[in-house]
Amino acid sequence: KGSQVVLDVLTEEQRSLRWRFLLVSTAIKAATWVKAPYLFALYNRVHGFTRSQIGILYAIDNVTSLLLGPIIGSLCDTYGRKKFCVLYCFCIIAHISLRITGSQYLAYFAQIITGICSVLIDTAFESWVNYQSNSLFDDTENGKKEKNSFLRELFTKQVNIDCLTSIALTGVATYLYIKYGIFYPFYCCMLFALIASFLIMFLWEENVIVPGETK
Repeated sequence: KGSQVVLDVLTEEQRSLRWRFLLVSTAIKAATWVKAPYLFALYNRVHGFTRSQIGILYAIDNVTSLLLGPIIGSLCDTYGRKKFCVLYCFCIIAHISLRITGSQYLAYFAQIITGICSVLIDTAFESWVNYQSNSLFDDTENGKKEKNSFLRELFTKQVNIDCLTSIALTGVATYLYIKYGIFYPFYCCMLFALIASFLIMFLWEENVIVPGETK
């Protein structure tokens, strides 16, 4: 029978890793959801893009992710995932800053940065927590099962928090839009991204990548 990791048997280090990852993940998802409802309106009303042009914008970030994904993933492994998680936060701030200028020209550059963000959030964050968990479980067969159970529980909690965050932050975005205007959800997005960057810098340690290591 496979071993199951539950809250009562987690060590202090395992609990610490869990809450540090979930805290950062919540801030990151908050930045994502608070801007999501009004991206189309920003493109259409502020930039003046047509529906077909907006489709091209979404294609740009997908192509960027496809082309740069393997390169960025390799750089994360080489230079450390924490650095690239912080980079993700500042890329969020950069692309939002370009979007709210209202410039169509800059919006295309913003979409390229969005593609880079997509790669980072799909690789650096989970790679960081997976690597950190290696040091918290032994390398025996039972230790590997415990680690897998720990990560399953962790990612399940992440998904549940993400669902709640999406509901709450959509409401926040709606309030900001009605009360203050279309730009304020995006200002709030940048604030959450900045908070996440400081959380990563002060609460996370860097993965020490050893050449030839397979973990």
